[in-house]
Amino acid sequence: MYDKELHRFFAINFDEKMVVKGPELGKDDLHKPIQIGRIEKGHYMLNLHWTPPYLRASEEDSRNQKAIVEREYLWDRQQYLLVLDETGRIDLLDRETLEFAGAAGYLPAPGSLFPSKRFVKPKDLLAYEVMPLAINTDHKYRGMFAASVSREGTVMALAVFDEEGKLIRSDYTKSIDIEYRSRRREIVPSSKAVYFDVPWAPTLTIAKYLLENLHPPILSLVSYAKADSFEAGAGHRALFILPNSFIAMKGRDVSKNMAEKFYAGLLIIFPSIILSILLAWRVGRNATVVGLSENARNFWILGTIAFGLAAYITYRLTRPDITLVTCANCGKLRRPDMDRCHRCGSKWHVPELTPPTWRVVD
Repeated sequence: MYDKELHRFFAINFDEKMVVKGPELGKDDLHKPIQIGRIEKGHYMLNLHWTPPYLRASEEDSRNQKAIVEREYLWDRQQYLLVLDETGRIDLLDRETLEFAGAAGYLPAPGSLFPSKRFVKPKDLLAYEVMPLAINTDHKYRGMFAASVSREGTVMALAVFDEEGKLIRSDYTKSIDIEYRSRRREIVPSSKAVYFDVPWAPTLTIAKYLLENLHPPILSLVSYAKADSFEAGAGHRALFILPNSFIAMKGRDVSKNMAEKFYAGLLIIFPSIILSILLAWRVGRNATVVGLSENARNFWILGTIAFGLAAYITYRLTRPDITLVTCANCGKLRRPDMDRCHRCGSKWHVPELTPPTWRVVD
């Protein structure tokens, strides 16, 4: 275990009831461990399985043949443990000295619909798993596999590292599109195939885009600015800020500068902005008719521009429910509960509504 306040590792032996304290990390040490040993997240979505080649064995001992590489990491046999850092880096921890023994690699960054950052943190991934490798003959650490699933859940990346933490090879999931007439075989990343190539993908993508443009524009802009500040799993349960929306994915785009990326984000939610302006215009006209004050009208107009359809529905449900009458002075509809017409300001004299000073009794 690792104590964040004491900045040191502890090894606990429950059988012998003994605790071993490791050396304190230096003040300038930037390590922030979050997982030790078995490194995984979302195991129900990602499960690494690999069948390695087996050692040659005699016919008599064929039933007991062993794989060249251990598939299960036996912690009691290994010299090192894997430690996942908050930054996504993976280090080796010496079991005996409880000190770092070098880098083992890092979590691979899956691609997205738009080019995303090269290095990711654990909170940026929907799932990940790391499988260390060791030779069965000497049980020595030989490297590791590291796999991760993108925040949107549309692509998985796999990377292989050697015992020194150097990347050997990395790749990501792809989709194969075959056109039978032209016999053309096209391979596209699964992050794009999910939205355009698989059956019904274009229809679902258009529906997703239209639904996102019913979201309040102000919250869409917050999603753009805060796309990376939310844990990946929490983004799929969000109601107000949508880290997995198209504009949020554009906010994580690293291929454009800040100005180009912002203008592209505004273009993505352009239908939402136009809808909010039209709804705000309708709210302003109706607020004038029902006699709301100037401050109240401005409040509802600005609120509708910012929150769109939600603010418009709220206004329609909360506006004054009064039957309007025609003003004798300006001819426009006015509220009968006001002494003066809220359209032209003229007084309203209704002598027939004045109660008489006499009455008939039995």
